[in-house]
Amino acid sequence: MVDYVRKHPELRHREPARRLADEEAASLSPPEVSRILKQANLVCFWRRSNKKKAVEERATRPDQRWRTDLMHEHVGGRVDDSVAFLDEYSRFIVHHEMLLGMDGPTVSLAALKAIET
Repeated sequence: MVDYVRKHPELRHREPARRLADEEAASLSPPEVSRILKQANLVCFWRRSNKKKAVEERATRPDQRWRTDLMHEHVGGRVDDSVAFLDEYSRFIVHHEMLLGMDGPTVSLAALKAIET
């Protein structure tokens, strides 16, 4: 186990456990691997990546961006599906519709109706 981790220093404790089990060389749980690596001073602590988050554009005027809200609504003892389209700038509900199902084509048709209004 220790030799394997020394050959692959980029791996954390879960991946060597999986790979060794796949190769049928050893069957160790990730906590066992972690314990062994700590004893051998080979623990690779988690490092936060330096990836920058994408800056999300915000709406600066009405009808620039809409948000979609899909819901299951309890009505009269049954559950119905609905969709609402909200203007991101004003938070105004541009279009609301009860749906027969929550599949892609049905939601797409509701979006087309919202655009037409």
